[in-house]
Amino acid sequence: MFKRIYIELSNYCNLNCIFCTPSEKNSRMLSLKDYQDILTQVKGKTNEVCLHVLGEPLIHPDFKKIVKYTNDNNVDIMLSTNIRLIPKLKTELLDLEIKTWNLSLHSTYDMPNQEEFILELLNFINEYQEKYIATFHLRLWADSNQKIKKSNDKIRDILFKFYNYNNQITPRIRLKERVILSYEEEFKWPSLNGNKTHGYCLGGKSHVAILANGDVVMCCLDSKGYTKFGNILIDKFDDIINSSDYLNAIAEFRNNRCYYELCQYCTYKNRRCK
Repeated sequence: MFKRIYIELSNYCNLNCIFCTPSEKNSRMLSLKDYQDILTQVKGKTNEVCLHVLGEPLIHPDFKKIVKYTNDNNVDIMLSTNIRLIPKLKTELLDLEIKTWNLSLHSTYDMPNQEEFILELLNFINEYQEKYIATFHLRLWADSNQKIKKSNDKIRDILFKFYNYNNQITPRIRLKERVILSYEEEFKWPSLNGNKTHGYCLGGKSHVAILANGDVVMCCLDSKGYTKFGNILIDKFDDIINSSDYLNAIAEFRNNRCYYELCQYCTYKNRRCK
C-alpha cells in the first residue's frame, strides 16, 4: 500500500520558472479515459493521489471531471499548483472537493499586482474552507539571498495582516486551522550530473509516480522517466509493481544502494522523504 501515488496530468505549464526543469519528453496530456483507467488500477494500492509531477494540473481541460471521478472512487486528492490560475477558475474550484492543496507562493515574486493577487487567493481559501475540510500548505523559498528574503518579507506581511498573526516566526507557521506557511530550500530537480553516491530512499516504497505518457517511475522527482519500470497504459499496475526492475530497486534501497543511475545522482536520498 503506497502512502500516495503521483499522477502527472500533463507536462505543460503556464509558467517558465527558472527552478523547474524543461520537459524533454514529448509534450502531452493524459486523456480523461486514460486517467480513469489509471485510477481504477491504483485505487486499491493507495488512498491518495497527488495530481502533479511536472506541469500545471489546472490547465487540463477535463480537470473538473478528473476530480469528480476521483471523489466518486473515494480516493483523496492532493493538488500541487503554481496558483496563477486559481482566481480565473475560482467558481469551478469551489465546486470540487480537494483534501490537500500545495500552493507555490513563490510564483508571485515578480507579479506587479502581487498583493491584490495574494489577497484574492486568501479570500478563496476562506471561502473554500467554509464548504470543505481541506488543508492548504502555503510555500515560499527559504531566505537564500537578499532578493528572496525581501520578497518573502513582503508576502509574509500580507499573510500576517490577513490572518492577524503576531506570534513567533518559524520555518513552519500555522496561520489558522489547516492553513500552514512553510519555507523550503529552493528546489533542484535531480539530473545525471554531479557526484554519484548510494543511500536509502522511500521512493518506490511510500510512493511512485505516473507520468503523462503512462511511464511508472520510482518517485515524484523523476520527471524525465530515468527510473521507468513499466507503463500503465500498456501493462497492468499489478504486473508493473511485481516487475524485476521494481523489486530489484526496492531491494537495493534496503541495502543502502541505488539500482537506478538517477538515484545515485539524486541529493534527496536519506531525507526520509514522504
